[in-house]
Amino acid sequence: MSGDPSFLERLAPEGRRAVDRAGAERRHRRDTTVFREGDASTEVLVILEGRVKLTKLSAEGREIILDLRGPGDIVGEMAAVDGAARSASAVFLTDGRALHLTGERFNELIDAEPSVGAATLRTVVHRLRVTSERQLEFGTETAVHRVCGRLVELMDDLPPDASGAIHLRSPISQQELAEWAGVSRDAVVRVLKMARDLGWLETGRQSFVIHRPDELRAHAL
Repeated sequence: MSGDPSFLERLAPEGRRAVDRAGAERRHRRDTTVFREGDASTEVLVILEGRVKLTKLSAEGREIILDLRGPGDIVGEMAAVDGAARSASAVFLTDGRALHLTGERFNELIDAEPSVGAATLRTVVHRLRVTSERQLEFGTETAVHRVCGRLVELMDDLPPDASGAIHLRSPISQQELAEWAGVSRDAVVRVLKMARDLGWLETGRQSFVIHRPDELRAHAL
């Protein structure tokens, strides 16, 4: 849900310092896979810069985008907590940086630092709510609602320019946007054409100038 605090934003100052001390910062290039679905869980990542996509393979072998994570978000915490294999793959969509914590150290922080445990719990609960809402959305909402919803998630942390327009450099392709929204690529093309015709946005090569962000938000409901 756009606008919800990230894992790092939920931490008290002492919790943030403890996470910084426990982690090793690493840089990652675009298209770097940091872990794969089915791998044993050994690390938790806190994203400092860049975007990461989480994906699963369908029964037919097609990659499905589950979610995107950005600065301040945590990745891999559930597998670290329950010790199960990775339930998804994580790939950097852009160049970025992340703090890497061992699963053992992360669990120690949950026990030792109250705000780390609380931030983890609230983050997981929030994601479960989002998952439930998306399941309902996939059963009831149109392609317009789904695509607008995903665009709102991409744009909502970006400031508008003097005219009120939001300039969005998308980290994902139209095909990936379709997978994330649970619609066909043709449906994405039709929705974007409609939005252009109505003057809501302009499109470029994986970029958007969103002139009417209020319209996207209204149709993301």
